Amino acid sequence: MMISIIIRITAKDGYDIVNKSRIIQIRMKWSRKMKTANKLFKTCMATLFVFTFLIGKPKMIKATTTEVYNLTELLNAVDNASSTDEANPDIIILKNDISLTATLQIKPTQVITLKSGHQSEDAPYKLIGANGSTAIRVDFATLNIDGITITHISGQSGRGVTIGPAIVPSVGSGGKVNFISGLITANTDTHGAGVYNYTGTFNMYGGVISNNTAAPLSNANSQGGGVNSSIEAITNIYGGTVEGNQAYGGGGIYARGVCNIEGVIIDDNYATGFGGGIYLRSSTTTISNTTITNNHANRGGGVLADDNHILNITESIILDNTAINYGGGIYSNISTVNIQNSEISRNVCPTGAGISLNGGTGFASATISNTIIKENTATYYGGGIHVNSASVLYINAGVSFVDNQTTNTGGGGGAIYTEVITYANLNIDGSTIFKGNKSVRAFKPASTTYPNIGFSSTSIDTHPVNNYDINYWGTLQAEVILTYDANGGVGGTTVTKLISDNDFIVLSAVDAGVSRAGYNFIGWNTEADGSGTDYSPDDIFNILVNTTLYVVWSEIEVSITYDANTGVGGIVVSRPLSDNDFIVLSDIDVGVSLAGHKFVCWNTEADRSGIDYNAGDSILDLQTDIVLFAQWQELSQNPDTKDIIVLPIIILMLFTATIIKVTKRKKALISKL
Repeated sequence: MMISIIIRITAKDGYDIVNKSRIIQIRMKWSRKMKTANKLFKTCMATLFVFTFLIGKPKMIKATTTEVYNLTELLNAVDNASSTDEANPDIIILKNDISLTATLQIKPTQVITLKSGHQSEDAPYKLIGANGSTAIRVDFATLNIDGITITHISGQSGRGVTIGPAIVPSVGSGGKVNFISGLITANTDTHGAGVYNYTGTFNMYGGVISNNTAAPLSNANSQGGGVNSSIEAITNIYGGTVEGNQAYGGGGIYARGVCNIEGVIIDDNYATGFGGGIYLRSSTTTISNTTITNNHANRGGGVLADDNHILNITESIILDNTAINYGGGIYSNISTVNIQNSEISRNVCPTGAGISLNGGTGFASATISNTIIKENTATYYGGGIHVNSASVLYINAGVSFVDNQTTNTGGGGGAIYTEVITYANLNIDGSTIFKGNKSVRAFKPASTTYPNIGFSSTSIDTHPVNNYDINYWGTLQAEVILTYDANGGVGGTTVTKLISDNDFIVLSAVDAGVSRAGYNFIGWNTEADGSGTDYSPDDIFNILVNTTLYVVWSEIEVSITYDANTGVGGIVVSRPLSDNDFIVLSDIDVGVSLAGHKFVCWNTEADRSGIDYNAGDSILDLQTDIVLFAQWQELSQNPDTKDIIVLPIIILMLFTATIIKVTKRKKALISKL
């Protein structure tokens, strides 16, 4: 077929080949040539295959596992490591604590795993860095840290791990460290004391980075106590714990480049400047399924996003962080924050205890969805969120502000404080819940409507611009204060309302926080001695001037009930709990009796299975009511002994007297005869 096509094409070019036999001959000739060409091709391919197999095939290097007991063995093992396959690294197992005399350098292309031949799970073997030197450096190589401790001796300086040289062809290509398990602790350097990711990739899957210090803490360049990730680096923290680290900026983590944080605990880190837990700059970070707690800083106790950073937070908890100035939980400076399905609670600072947005010379924004912001406390402004004049807040569906507060008399905005008097920088969804938020002063909002402020509930009044929920910028109105006085007990509280909205719902003892040992709560009275007007919980109390309600107490009593126990009579004797010593009374004193029976004693059980008491016994410090049951004895069952003796004698005497009398009569008759 192939030859026929060629002939036809050639014929079109001016050759007249029409003889069939000639066509067949040409086909056969070409067929023989093609067979020869095929044989030659197969021979060449076979030769090439053999050549490639024998000469060109790369040699496979088998990874090794080496146990090391001292520095010399460790250095030899590292020098001899030759694997370049990340799936099949050379494994070096520490069988002892090893002190380095210089930085341990992982050479380019090497793939090594450092493991601990554990002396115990809680005390893995240590690789101890030399004073003033980084313990391990990784340049264009891969190091897996699995179970060892990387540290320095207390009082000495030196970083834990450095990743990457100064110049690299692309971001994150300067080397790779995979922190699988173990401990990087007690290291000190000017920045990145635990791990300094200069130009490489740092992946943390587990383990602990703790108690590292970027020093001095007064130096603004001391950044990243636990981890410092530069703009040319990639850092992924996918597990483990970062705790107890210190720096001027980013006590736990400082990152300028790509940084992803997922499934991590970031706890008790400290920064003298910015970002106690995390300090992020000029890039994008996603934080998910992470707990950021108990961190401390001047600004941004938990997290600080700075310099046009984009921070995405989802399914995370930001809890119990503190700041000296702004942003106990989160501080956003000229950055964008997006929060979903998270909790921001119990953070503390003067302004923006939960979140503080500062647009500064640029612009800051926060978009929040399906998140609870609760129990945050600011001294002055914005218990939940503070929004400055160059910032915008978007509250989407599913957000609740609960029990946030400001505590200073000059403050406001228990849930939200905005510096824009028109509230134009607030965009709040109609499903938003405001509940239990507080500020020292409450204000009734003016009749102005705010279409950009939606809500489904408020802490007080009918609109959240009441200073408890959102700070009030209108003209201040007169207030009245209702004080709840414990009146000899402990506790009490005050409630402040506008004089134009002065109907108070009277609180219960629990809501007012009052109690008194040995007394029951009865109600409230406008006078301490109970001579005024009584009020009960949930009553409506309207006042025009500051007023005090005093608790009415009733002292708790304890009693002894004297029970006749099938007899008749009995009384109840009661005494106050403060004078609760009793003297047991007699049956005559309490007037009990039972026909045909004699009183025996008292008992705490009707069947006398309890404790016996006799008249005159003491019962001291009685704390609860008791019942004493009379115990009876039938007279016929146990007659008196003297009765047994006297009765027969009387009968005998009567019988004897009768005999004597009969005998005398008989003699008298005989004498008459």
